[in-house]
Amino acid sequence: MKDEDYRYKISMEKFGQLLLAVSGFPEKCANQKQIIFGSMYHSLFIESFDLESSVPLIEDYFKITNKYSNIHSINKMEQKYYYILHLIRKYPNRNF
Repeated sequence: MKDEDYRYKISMEKFGQLLLAVSGFPEKCANQKQIIFGSMYHSLFIESFDLESSVPLIEDYFKITNKYSNIHSINKMEQKYYYILHLIRKYPNRNF
């Protein structure tokens, strides 16, 4: 089987964190593997899962991380990225 060349690659844990953030729980994303793959698994990966919105979500995550990596005066915190993703989805008509 041939390996595909993907633009972005993330782990299932990271993908779960992104889904958790846009589901309204950005504060629970850090080190919450038990919640993502336990009590919230069905909600994140089955009930509210939308494959078509997954690609833009991942693209937005990498845009945010790349933007912050280019700004040296700002402290880079993963938690911050989850809140930004949450806000982008919650207020789609706002320019962040």
